[in-house]
Amino acid sequence: MSMDKSQNSPTGFDIKAIPVEEDTTVKSTRVVEVAGYPCALQAWSWDGVVAKSLIFREADVASLADSELEDIVRNSGFSERGGSMTVSRNSSGFAFVNFDFIV
Repeated sequence: MSMDKSQNSPTGFDIKAIPVEEDTTVKSTRVVEVAGYPCALQAWSWDGVVAKSLIFREADVASLADSELEDIVRNSGFSERGGSMTVSRNSSGFAFVNFDFIV
């Protein structure tokens, strides 16, 4: 299911609320469901790096350790390259799992 930023998500996931760093270029964002959690799949580039993120509402995954979030992403079918992942949780209420890095 693909959603554009102007559409309302049937899961109530508001992709317009996802913060984007000033020097990051977002190539696409769509709402998906992974392991029962509504989240956003985002493709982006920053400073010559291209990658993807699965972005969860922190309230939904607060009880999960970072390693559990990484396992969810590995098993989601969205990671095409394997390799390293980074997890960041921010004060805006989102947990980002970044993966499929191309440098």
